[in-house]
Amino acid sequence: MNKKTLMKSLAVVTAGVLIFTHAPTVMATSIEGTGSVVQESGKWNGSTDGEPLAPASIDVLVSTEGGSDIIYNVKITYGAMKFIYDYGSVWDPKTHTYTAGPSGKQSGGWVTSGVNGTNNKITLTNNSNFPVQADFAYTADSKKLPGSVTGIFTDDNSKLTEAVLAEGSSGNTVSGMQTLRLVLEMDTRKLATTDSYYYIVSGGPFEDDVYFALSGKPDKGLTLNSEIVGTIGITITPCEDVKVGPEP
Repeated sequence: MNKKTLMKSLAVVTAGVLIFTHAPTVMATSIEGTGSVVQESGKWNGSTDGEPLAPASIDVLVSTEGGSDIIYNVKITYGAMKFIYDYGSVWDPKTHTYTAGPSGKQSGGWVTSGVNGTNNKITLTNNSNFPVQADFAYTADSKKLPGSVTGIFTDDNSKLTEAVLAEGSSGNTVSGMQTLRLVLEMDTRKLATTDSYYYIVSGGPFEDDVYFALSGKPDKGLTLNSEIVGTIGITITPCEDVKVGPEP
């Protein structure tokens, strides 16, 4: 092998490991095996001082593909989240009496069609191979919807009675409903009985529903027309209390 050919052979790529030498060029007597550089004593190219060869410099490059142990995939579906507040009785100048508002309410309040179980429903399906927990919180735009109005959550839509909707943020009933945590198991129905999986120690569904509502009274005289007055935030994190299955 002549000198030009040998120097070119010092830059090779094998199995993702890049091997090269820095200037001045190091002369090696041979290249053996997969990604090996073997050197013996000698002189640098053009050197006459008899100094030994400088060490070869090898950069090792690593990348990974596939093989993920835990894969997170949570499907979220939700209703229109449109709510109406009826201020109640309206003065009728012809009869000189107060009549019920547009929704039939005399005293005012949130129209119950907003909490019909479809408009206000959020459904989470855990398609992950690991149990997850979802934390719900509502952030209001107080400039668009001023007043004592708060967002509340429940896993039972029947709890959203007119009394709860009217109670406001200072009420004892709704104070514990302003946030909610939902724990979802992974779906094991299609796994073989011999497969290992992660399961919640206390058990739980892999799909579940959460219901949202607004409670309290907005300031008088607002003329909102289906404006966005807040956002529901859902934070997904790995479940804290899990074991590796199959479940005993």
